[in-house]
Amino acid sequence: MVIFVPFGTSFNETILTPLYKIQVDPAGTLGATDGLAFSNDGSFLAASDNLANAYLYRESDLTLQQQFNHTTIAFAGRHQSDGEINAIDFSVDDKLMLTGVNDNGTKVWDVKTGALLYHLNQGTNTDGAAFSPNGKWMAAAANGMVKVFDVQNNFVEIASINASSDEVNTVDWSKDSEFLILAADDGAPINKSGVQLYTTGNSINPAENWQFIRDYNYPDIAKSARISPDNQYVAVSGRGPHGPNTPDNTVPGLVLIYDLQTGELVADLKHQGNLLPQPLDDRDRRVFIEEIAWTPDGNYLFTSGLIDGVARIYRAKDWSLVGYVQAQDTNRAIEKIDISVDGKVAFGGDEGAVYVYQFNAPEILDPIQSDRSPNNLVTIEVENNDTNLSQGGFTWLDRNDATASGGKAVQAIATTNTTIDQIDTNFSTGDPLVDSPKLDFRVNFTETGTYYVWVRGREGFLGGNSVHVGLNGEEVATAERIRIGDNNWGWDNQNRSRAAATIQITELGESTVNLFMREVGTSVDKILLTTNPNLDPNLVNGGLGPNESFRASSTRFEAEDALLGVGLNVASDNPGFSGTGFVEFPGRVGNNVSLEWTVNVANAGNYFLDFGYANGRNFDRPMELSVNNAVVDPSISFESTGSWSNWEINSSTVSLAGGTNTIKLTANSIQGADFDYLDLVAVPPTVV
Repeated sequence: MVIFVPFGTSFNETILTPLYKIQVDPAGTLGATDGLAFSNDGSFLAASDNLANAYLYRESDLTLQQQFNHTTIAFAGRHQSDGEINAIDFSVDDKLMLTGVNDNGTKVWDVKTGALLYHLNQGTNTDGAAFSPNGKWMAAAANGMVKVFDVQNNFVEIASINASSDEVNTVDWSKDSEFLILAADDGAPINKSGVQLYTTGNSINPAENWQFIRDYNYPDIAKSARISPDNQYVAVSGRGPHGPNTPDNTVPGLVLIYDLQTGELVADLKHQGNLLPQPLDDRDRRVFIEEIAWTPDGNYLFTSGLIDGVARIYRAKDWSLVGYVQAQDTNRAIEKIDISVDGKVAFGGDEGAVYVYQFNAPEILDPIQSDRSPNNLVTIEVENNDTNLSQGGFTWLDRNDATASGGKAVQAIATTNTTIDQIDTNFSTGDPLVDSPKLDFRVNFTETGTYYVWVRGREGFLGGNSVHVGLNGEEVATAERIRIGDNNWGWDNQNRSRAAATIQITELGESTVNLFMREVGTSVDKILLTTNPNLDPNLVNGGLGPNESFRASSTRFEAEDALLGVGLNVASDNPGFSGTGFVEFPGRVGNNVSLEWTVNVANAGNYFLDFGYANGRNFDRPMELSVNNAVVDPSISFESTGSWSNWEINSSTVSLAGGTNTIKLTANSIQGADFDYLDLVAVPPTVV
């Protein structure tokens, strides 16, 4: 049965617009939809019930085109693993479709006729199976094995990977078909962890094909592992770690992001919510985040949440939660997510239904830039945010206000009957149904250390007069409960303990500053961050404070790719550098030895030159800075950074011509520092 009417959501519908709902499994919450996929051209949607049937719908009008019966299952009135189609996928030309079922292997079907073409891995559990994007192969789990078949040669088996003594839950190909990744149970994987990366058959050297590359240190059962479209990240979901005396249904699911090439952990996406399965749910009562999915451009990651029917959306630029939706009934798990080429997102799960939304990707703004002054000022107009996320029955609402800086401000208002007291202690748990609303501001920090936090606000109705400021989605104890003044706009930087509000920036580059509501009615106009403890924005611009910081992207030029003077070395022995290495000025190098970058800029104007460097000595190592062979600073300072692995930024402002420019650092009477990169940032003409 197909339901065409829109349905309720739990967020701003500008991000996800509800399109339709398909009741795939007639048993409803006694059934399930564990298999789901759009065709590659977006014209079809396939979904399964809990009786080993897959249904093919024409996406434009939702008419049923084919029904594929993988095997015969008698309805038992409860969730049943032998009837779950856990894998559905289309070949690259959309002529073939696969289905995978526990204890019955993988079947390959003709999409147009519905005919069964191949039955592979018979008698084994197939939780994961997928066609490669290049059209050459199909990988399918067979219990703890993954077998690879030649699609263009009658599905002849060409490789077999021994992955786990238990089960492989998903397989995924990189977009370029260079990599194959597996997610498996943690039941004693074969000499590896449950998340494993392999080469594919693209090498001209057969010995390099289908070879293990690395594993990823996922701490428990991995349900889904997905490679980002640009091959930069691996996202993994499953069950969180727990001890032998910890009940399974008290452990939240887990989503971890890894660097694909190095295996290093990049982010841990916080998930909280309902952990209690319903009586007729899966018998193991284990709490998993079953599925994750990248948008086709890789800018966003969807996760299936916990046993709350809530899907979450994260921005890959900073792993910030930017949206969520009630995509299955409350207390039901989302089992599968797929995203079409035209941005439709389908969610299937334990409600036995598929919900489909149109994803309207938010614009990804350039980061806010500090002013590179000794004060390291960052001034934020809060209405110009990266994310405005309603949560917990409250929202930040834009307000036109002629007395506010820029003529606008935001105010915290209620959208439900949630009480203020509930928000006071729930502003950064990872559960969007109870957390307070937040605003995100991506900031490029060029100086580490303590930043003093000022908020320009005014008290609202119901006496709302305090806010929380967070960092990277987390609460910061020293910036909680920042006071807001009376009915007139004013700056304040004290928390409820009368101490100065601060945040600690420990890494150079982009971080996300958050504004969380604490009390309903509170209005906020601006936020200011500075490393100067004595700066008072009440004394600037008649109380308006410094002008808004500008947004701009940076272009990185690695030092190892620059023109190196005689005797300069490319090294990689000190950790923390970007790219493939850094450039060092050995002590034996004499005067007039230069490191020179050639850069191209679209427009003439002022630019920040941010030099990433390290100086492990306890004294300055100044150098001469030249632009287009003209000296602009005869002695730019590169002071001690404390160690050779502690990288900092030294920034200069110069004028560049449109087109090609040369930027040169020259060591004269003293040895130069180690240099990692040059970041180039265009300064708008309006910034003085």
